[in-house]
Amino acid sequence: MSEKVLLNKLKSVGNPFVLLKMMNDSRVFINNHQIDFPKNEDQAIYIQVDEKFYQLDKAELKKHSEVRAGNYIFISDRALLNVKKLLSLNPDASLSAVFSQLRKARNIKQYKVLFQAVEEDFKTNLKMVDLVEIAIKLANKK
Repeated sequence: MSEKVLLNKLKSVGNPFVLLKMMNDSRVFINNHQIDFPKNEDQAIYIQVDEKFYQLDKAELKKHSEVRAGNYIFISDRALLNVKKLLSLNPDASLSAVFSQLRKARNIKQYKVLFQAVEEDFKTNLKMVDLVEIAIKLANKK
């Protein structure tokens, strides 16, 4: 995604103060859900939904085998179902469909409600700085 496209998407979210508040709230949320999971230099993000593993790399989501180290996010099926309901998605919708819906500005605006939906069943070893750095590197690879 080019910088111009990114800026246009962010403009539709709201004014800069709203964006700064959203980024700060996101940083606090992520910091409050830290776990001690081994990391490595891999730029992929591994997502575990209960017993299923996925790899998010270059904006593609692929099924993956269990990981022992890396940039890791855990979310339960129950929490993912809560997110699907908030996004008005079918309960059988794929994780890719959830990410597609989350990218829309109207869904970004309800980030606090989304955080509440996954509050109990979300864990990560990433920090906000890591997420931003990976996102920028992946966006530049296209």
